[in-house]
Amino acid sequence: MAHFKDHGINFPLFSMATFMLIAMHISLDYSNVIQNPVHRVTNCPQNDTEWKKASRRLNCTDDDAKSVNRYHCLPNSELSTLLEFCYSQTRTLVEEGNCMQLVSSIHILNNYRCDQFDTGCPDIPYFSDKTYNYLECVEIDPENHCYLAEPSCKTTTSKYSSRYTISSSYEETSSKSSTAKKEDEEEKVSIIAPIILTILLLIAIFVGIFCWKLRVK
Repeated sequence: MAHFKDHGINFPLFSMATFMLIAMHISLDYSNVIQNPVHRVTNCPQNDTEWKKASRRLNCTDDDAKSVNRYHCLPNSELSTLLEFCYSQTRTLVEEGNCMQLVSSIHILNNYRCDQFDTGCPDIPYFSDKTYNYLECVEIDPENHCYLAEPSCKTTTSKYSSRYTISSSYEETSSKSSTAKKEDEEEKVSIIAPIILTILLLIAIFVGIFCWKLRVK
C-alpha cells in the first residue's frame, strides 16, 4: 500500500476504475457479436442461392472475400427454434463431426457433436455460414429439443412433414415471417454483459472498501 500512497495513487479508486474498464470491455465484446436483430424462422435456406437472398435481406455480407458479418441460420442451443442473424465476428471454421448452435444468452456460437446422427453429420471441416451444405444440422424437433437425425429423437410427425425441416419452401416461410408481428418473428436475445458489469462493480466496491480500511489502520 505504501508504494501507491507514495505516488499519490488512491488505491480504492484505482481498483474500481480497473474493474469497470474490464466490465465495459466484456460488455462491448458480447453486445457487438450480433449487430442486427435475431429472427426466428421456420426453416433455413437450403442452398447457396437462398442463402445469399437471405443475407441481402438482413444486410449481411455476402462477399466471399470477407469473413465477418456473414449470414447465419442455426438452431438455438436449446433446440427450440431456428434463428437467422448477421454474425459480426469472423465466421467459425467448424471441425468435422460438429454442427453449430447459437447460445442466445451470450451471443456466441457453440459446437454440437453430431457423430451419433443417422446421416448428414459433416465429415469435413466447413465454415459456420455454410450450414446449408449440411441440412441435418438445422433440422430439429422443437418440441422434443433434438435433431431429427438423432436416433433418440422421438417425433410425432414424419421427418419430411415437420415445419422445421427442409420440406417446406424457404421462400414461402420467410415471406410469412416478414408479415407476422414483430414480437413473433424476432427473438430478443438477452445479454449477460449487464450482469457481469454489476457483479464486477460490486467486487470493485468491496475491494475498494477493504483496501481503504487497511490503509486507515
